[in-house]
This record gives sequence, structure tokens and C-alpha cells, in this order.
Amino acid sequence: MEKVKFGVIGMGNMGSLHAENLLKMREVYLKVIYDIDVKKASYLARMLGIPNVAASWEEVMDDPEIDAIVIAVPTVLHYEIISSAIKSGKRWIFTEKPLTHNLESAKELLKLVEKNNTKLQVGFNRRFDHNYKKIHDIVKGDKIGEIHIIRDITRDPEIHGVDFLTSSGGLFYDIFIHEFDIVRYITSQEVERVYAVGSVKWEPRIKELGDYDTAVVLLEMSGGAIAVIEGSMKSVYGYDQRLEVFGSKGSILILNDRETATALTDANGLLLDKPLQDVPPHRPLMHTKHRYEESYFEELYEFVRCIFENKTPLPTAEDGYKANLVAECAKISSKENKPILVGNLKGI
Repeated sequence: MEKVKFGVIGMGNMGSLHAENLLKMREVYLKVIYDIDVKKASYLARMLGIPNVAASWEEVMDDPEIDAIVIAVPTVLHYEIISSAIKSGKRWIFTEKPLTHNLESAKELLKLVEKNNTKLQVGFNRRFDHNYKKIHDIVKGDKIGEIHIIRDITRDPEIHGVDFLTSSGGLFYDIFIHEFDIVRYITSQEVERVYAVGSVKWEPRIKELGDYDTAVVLLEMSGGAIAVIEGSMKSVYGYDQRLEVFGSKGSILILNDRETATALTDANGLLLDKPLQDVPPHRPLMHTKHRYEESYFEELYEFVRCIFENKTPLPTAEDGYKANLVAECAKISSKENKPILVGNLKGI
């Protein structure tokens, strides 16, 4: 079997993780990596056994042998690098979330993808997490009935730093973006109206940037469901990511990841994966690689499978654009203190 030749652009936390996962796949040949820190890239290449280190990201684009590219650079660089990859003829592109750092560039990128028939996957890895997949399948199987309310909690263990915040797009584009996608994924409904309230509880410098470290966002969905998303950039006890779907037939709850992580309640009572007395004490997870290790591999493996089968990988560039659309609505709503109709921003 001929292997797919990959290049990875950006070898920070996520880029190096993606490189390691690609090296585990027998269908893949990771030919080249690039990072702005050439010494770091060279060191990682030696450690991981990657044969080539590019002097620029353009060098990766221009290599005719490269079939697919993974992009894991700061969000503010996404549009420039992804659009260059498309224009250079690269048909298969995997990019970290979000698609871009604002709505206007996301829309332009979506047009480019559609015009060039590019197969682009956005790294919304939670769609590939075992707990979120389970809740999606239960909802799709009509065990919850008509969806009434989704409650989503997302709290990170640590604030990444002010420099990161200025390049990531901020709270709604960096942290909440996962929730905006997962609500669409689980409900199979579109977001119609957004109301957001934000505040600064942890890091005073964030206020100087015009951003928040804590927020609550309410989404009104096209099928009548209401989603309430609560988020914080910091949690002293590690990752806190829970989700409940409440409907006409019952509810399904994702708890923080441990041996018992889902709880289904219906007319017959409560059903846990395992009796609570058999569950060991929960230890805080302080890094995304630990909480979502499996999903990061699975999302990339799905991308590789789509290359071999010539199928459109999910989540698509359109999914990325729609998440950006909700993020922009939340950003405007939090500043103007009023609900924002998503349809009013589609023309941007």
C-alpha cells in the first residue's frame, strides 16, 4: 500500500502531538515538519525520527510529493497559511481549530475551499471523544426524545497567557468554539440566536484586551432546543467539561472523564456505566493531551481514512465557519448586552 505523504506546519503542543499520532499510522509517511523555531523543529525531528525539517512553511507547500498538510500554528496565521496551501494546489488540509480568528476571514476561506474543491477538516476533536460520541448516538437514537435543554460546562485548568490570548481570537473563538460545534453536532440543529455575558475573574490583564476569562452563552436552536454554555479559562481542579441533554424522554449526562463518565436517566430510572462504589477517586487532568488523547488520534485517523476513500472529512470548513459565526455573535452580544440573530451576520 502506498503511504500518504504528510507535512506538519507548526510544532508547538498540538503540532508535535499530531506529528506523534501520524507516526503511529502505518498508512502515513511523515516527510517534513516546520516550525518558526528551527532549533526546536530540528530537535523534535531527531527525537521522533522525522527525515526533513523545512526552512519555511512555503517550502512545505511547494513540495510536490506532499499529499496532505497538518496546520497547527497560532490562530491569527490560519488564514494566510491555509489559503496559501489551497492556492498551491494542496487538496487535503487538516487545521487546528478555530478555522480562523474572525468571521470575515473564515467566510473568505470557506469560499476558497469550495471554489478549489479542497478537502479541509477542522480539528474539533470532541466529536471523536468516546463520551461525546456516546451522547451523540443516544440522542440520535431518540432515547432522549425531543431536545429541550443542553447544559454545557467547559473550564480549562490554566490561562495560557496574554500573548496566546492575543493570537488565539479570545475566549469565544478559542475555548467556547468547541462548545458551539459540539452543540450543533449533538442536536443536529443550527444556532439561530445568541446571548452572551462575560466578565473577568482571574486575570486583570485580559480586561485590557477587551476580552473575558469567564462567560455564559445562551443559544436558541433551529429545532427549538435551548443551550446554556458556561465557560472559564481557569479551574483550580483541572479540566471540568460536562454536558447534559434534557428532553421529553429523559436526560443524558457526561461527567468529567473517569471510569464512569455517562449517566442516562429515563422513565426507568438512572443508568450508569459502572456502579459508583466501583469508581476510583478522580484525579484532576491538567493537560488537554491527557483528557483528549484518544480523540486527537481518532480525528487524524479519520482524516487519513477519508484520503484513501476520497471522501469529505468531518468537521468541514463549513462547520468551522458556522462555529466562527456563533463566536462572533457571542462577542458582539457580550459588548452590546443584547441577543444577536445569527442570520443578521451571515452577510459579513
